[in-house]
Amino acid sequence: MSYYLNSFILPLIEETRADLCSSMKILAEAPVCEMTDINFSEDYKPPHDLLYQIEMKTVADSDRKGNTYEPETGQLIALTEKRPTCIGDLNNREKSYLIALIKRDGTYVYGIYGFAVYLMNVTTNLRIWNALNSDPDGPDIHVVKQLLQPDSAVRAVVYSRPFVMCVGENCAQCFSNERYSIDVSNIGAVIRSFDLNEAQEEGVLSCLAARECSHQNTVKLIWGPPGTGKTKTVGSLLFALCKRKCKTLTCAPTNVAILEVASRFLILVMKSIDYHTYGLGDIVLFGNKKRMSIHDHDDLLDIFLDYRVNILAKCFAPLSGWKHHLELVIGLLENPEDEYLKCEEKRDYEIDGDDACLNEENELQAIASLQTNLGKKNMSQDPKICKQNEWMKIVNNTLRENRLCFKEANKSKYNKQEKKDFLSHENKLQRLT
Repeated sequence: MSYYLNSFILPLIEETRADLCSSMKILAEAPVCEMTDINFSEDYKPPHDLLYQIEMKTVADSDRKGNTYEPETGQLIALTEKRPTCIGDLNNREKSYLIALIKRDGTYVYGIYGFAVYLMNVTTNLRIWNALNSDPDGPDIHVVKQLLQPDSAVRAVVYSRPFVMCVGENCAQCFSNERYSIDVSNIGAVIRSFDLNEAQEEGVLSCLAARECSHQNTVKLIWGPPGTGKTKTVGSLLFALCKRKCKTLTCAPTNVAILEVASRFLILVMKSIDYHTYGLGDIVLFGNKKRMSIHDHDDLLDIFLDYRVNILAKCFAPLSGWKHHLELVIGLLENPEDEYLKCEEKRDYEIDGDDACLNEENELQAIASLQTNLGKKNMSQDPKICKQNEWMKIVNNTLRENRLCFKEANKSKYNKQEKKDFLSHENKLQRLT
């Protein structure tokens, strides 16, 4: 087992090095943000845990698409004293640079200390590294052992297309019976309608039959090069499991992979339901919405967990949700006359108040304009009249302000009374229920 896991370490290192080298070559196009301060972190423990707290100005720059760059956990960045325009700027003897890995998202303030240049995201690489260096005797390695042990009776079935399914030893007691029952059932007809080839259909039916076995836990491995229909097969399998009311957890090493599987699965589900989104309650997609770019996939919003939480939060809001509106309907049905009078009173007040205020403002503006014109004409004629016009203007402005304040005070008083009546009505409903 150790030999098998170690055989992947050097290829992983080489793949990471190649990706980093490619990022270095397009350094001029990389997102950049300004650093404002660098301090020792609370977890700073040399010589191994060299952790720092770096504050950044995230609005400093954006890429060519106009997106502001904000460093995220798992990203590899270069810390430089000036903004690099090419890879040669990093090799400058006078201006050095350091490579840093973001462990946690921090706070951001304004200023400038240096630059953080995005290189690559190593989240997936770190996950693979941790899996390869896991405890060989730990529980997580059981699945791999079951596939690799020489006495597991693993067989490979290869068809015309480059699609291979490796199957662990099936249960001799129930596999053939379950396989036959699924094949002749309605779900078997549904699977055959997915336009799968022979290998893909065999993979789906075999997994369904293994799921029904209660004697042992079976591991199935479906693999093949790109373009051989693995995602299509997994989507068909998920749909079949959903039809059989089977709780299923689907994981993927990258966000792109999980979005692709979810899209394929959702397409099959939407074709089978009679009403638009009714029936999607048992399907949930969750993850980091920013890294998944979920807003670019409108078709997946109906099953995305964060989107559902926001919708339910609005539905259960105490002053604007379902309960509030149901209480209003109950109040209208129990006391329709009182509710009607309140509605009429509020409507008349808003209309009369707004019209009166508008008329007052127009009249005062007209008087002020007339007085200004008269003042200009009489300014050179009689200083006494000019002085009177100035005082008249001050009085009119004062009256106008007082009327507006009075209107606002009355409106506030009315709103307070309305709120008091609403609370009294709500308490009454609570006592009744």
